[in-house]
Amino acid sequence: MSAAGELTYRQLSESANQLAHYLQGRGVRPETLVGVGMDRGAETIRCLLAVLKAGGAYLPLDPSLPGTRLAQMREEAGVRFVLTDSISAPAFAGGDGLILPVDKLAAEIASYPVSVPAVSLRPANLAYAIWTSDQRAVPRPSRSAMRRSAASARPSFANMG
Repeated sequence: MSAAGELTYRQLSESANQLAHYLQGRGVRPETLVGVGMDRGAETIRCLLAVLKAGGAYLPLDPSLPGTRLAQMREEAGVRFVLTDSISAPAFAGGDGLILPVDKLAAEIASYPVSVPAVSLRPANLAYAIWTSDQRAVPRPSRSAMRRSAASARPSFANMG
């Protein structure tokens, strides 16, 4: 990333590939739900892409929510990992799932290859989950599959540049 915070598509893709390899090394596979909780920015986009490239599914989490609510959301959704940064990490202190502050892990993540990770996906695989309310206003996780359009777009990540 440049001093102005700019990133080329190639840099974004290669950086997401490295994080995806790291996540696969931690056990992220298709249907693995990974929380992503940090302020919006380029790092958030990299984390979302990395989860998808690793074959997992993401659940966006707002670090400004109360810690007990975040813990409940992670538990009910079955989140195994939370990608965050060192500023937002304290919001995820309680509850299930391994907390991974990507800024503190930058040197380790940078040691992984920039190549597109190998993953076998089907259109029915989970892509993401969001927190929503049902007709009775009861909050619950809502899950969405990759479907054909998202699954067919995945190989194009390799051609970013």
